[in-house]
Amino acid sequence: MMNNDPQIDQASLLPVGTLLQGGKYRVEKYLSSGNFGNTYVVTDMSTGQLRAMKEFFLRGYCYRTNMRQVTMSPAVAPDRINVQREKFKKEAHRMYGLRGEHVVHIYDLFDENNTTYYVMDYVEGESLASYMEHTGKPLTEEQTLYILDQVLDALDEVHSKQIWHLDLKPDNIMIDRQGKVVIIDFGASKQIGASGKYTGTTGVLCYTPGFAPLEQMSQDMSSIGPWTDIYALGATLYNLLTNITPTMQSPETLRYPNTVSKKTRDLITWMMSIERQKRPQSIAAIRGYLNYNTAQAQQQRPPIKQTAINQAVNLNGGDDDDDDEERRSTKRKWIIAGGVGGGLIALLLIILLVTSGSKKDDVYDWDNYLEVDSVAEEVAYDYDYEEQARQEQEAMEQAYRDSIEFMRQMEEQALAEAEQARIEAEERAAEAEERAAQAERERQAERERQAAQQQAAQRQAEVKKATVSFSNMSLEHNVNNNDRKMLKCNFKCVFNNISGHKAKVYMYIYRDKTTIHKKSDGTSVYFASSVIDCTSDSYSYSGWLGIYNDSLYPLSGSNTYYVCLWAKDETTGEWIDSSTMLDFTMTGN
Repeated sequence: MMNNDPQIDQASLLPVGTLLQGGKYRVEKYLSSGNFGNTYVVTDMSTGQLRAMKEFFLRGYCYRTNMRQVTMSPAVAPDRINVQREKFKKEAHRMYGLRGEHVVHIYDLFDENNTTYYVMDYVEGESLASYMEHTGKPLTEEQTLYILDQVLDALDEVHSKQIWHLDLKPDNIMIDRQGKVVIIDFGASKQIGASGKYTGTTGVLCYTPGFAPLEQMSQDMSSIGPWTDIYALGATLYNLLTNITPTMQSPETLRYPNTVSKKTRDLITWMMSIERQKRPQSIAAIRGYLNYNTAQAQQQRPPIKQTAINQAVNLNGGDDDDDDEERRSTKRKWIIAGGVGGGLIALLLIILLVTSGSKKDDVYDWDNYLEVDSVAEEVAYDYDYEEQARQEQEAMEQAYRDSIEFMRQMEEQALAEAEQARIEAEERAAEAEERAAQAERERQAERERQAAQQQAAQRQAEVKKATVSFSNMSLEHNVNNNDRKMLKCNFKCVFNNISGHKAKVYMYIYRDKTTIHKKSDGTSVYFASSVIDCTSDSYSYSGWLGIYNDSLYPLSGSNTYYVCLWAKDETTGEWIDSSTMLDFTMTGN
């Protein structure tokens, strides 16, 4: 099977058909990958059984050469890689000591290809998370309690070895084709060693949001214990019943389908208490709660009759005596409807409670729970037991009430702190708003100041704007100049506010005095003076300008012409002013 995960490089995986341990194991297909390794399905060639095999392969730090050998990245010190590899081996050693039917078993641990492998059970089924994902709906209460019964068995064994799983969630609970539940993935687990210190695959408390209690998320290693897994189990039960991942909140505020009983809701509330001391402290405490409520319910209801669906699947085909010898308690069986076409597990979870035995069986269950050694002692302590059970129930209810009160106080404190934070936030917002308004006022004042400065500068510029005044203007017609006749204009002008600039005077002659402009377009001709250097703010200039008569041919058609003088600041390129209009009549060439 090819790997379809885009985050996993195909070259980093062992090819299908690879043999390991001298041909003992053959790789059949790739299963999954995590930060610490790849998992494959392999065949144990000595037995023909399928197993799961996990390979140490640090993502991002390990590479494969020659399709087999694992090479470590030179960017990471070898000691750091070896530390993680040793922790990987410790994970296998911890799991090797677990032999219960609801925990994945380890069969082999070996080094090969410059890395480490361990071989374990291959659960032919799917995780509860996967099941809910493809069905799109939560489990029923009966289905959930059926799963709970087996998970409690698994955790009871795990905790007896001083191992805390620390990553219990629907993804890590598998169910096989026979309806057997198995918990997997001990990668985040911790175990109290002989020295009293914790050992683990990781140096920190890893966790999955929604399924981890406060002490785990806060990395408080000294506060973790069975109650930490119990919180995760409670969160898992809630997820199974609702298909909703819980958040870190008061558990009594969680909402359930109407079909979930108060007994189950109260159990989950107890298991998910925020304070670890107020949770069940052991799996036995949960068993006691379930058995006590079951015993009360059995005393108040008639015996369960076998339904048509029970008869159809022949649930009671076994020997009652054999069942009684194997386990003298309530038996639960899971009916799996196998998928024929697609091979997917339909996981039809039908929980049927089939009670066997007489009233003595119920007493035996209680005796087994209380570890009473004999029937005589059982009879003698019957009243004391009921009283003890009542006291334990009252203590549990009181602990529940205490947790409710604690959460109420926490909520009140949180509300008070939230109100104070709101007031402070409003005050800060008001202060920020006032600062913003003050800043806007300052910006407006600055804009007004700059506008005033611009206006003042403009007024000052207007005051100093260059001007010119013409005087003593006169025209002379048909003046001989180099044997050519010309029109000559004598003038005097005074330039003001133009010190240091250069200027010119332009003489324009127009055919029509209604079209006065400063361009030559067939209606006018002009002649410019030489450059005038204005050496003072009030500079006088006297001179004359002339145009030859034969240059006036564009204006032919009329004998009357009009003359105007214009002054231009050549330094700035701006026209300054013009003179009065003079007219004349051509009398000859």
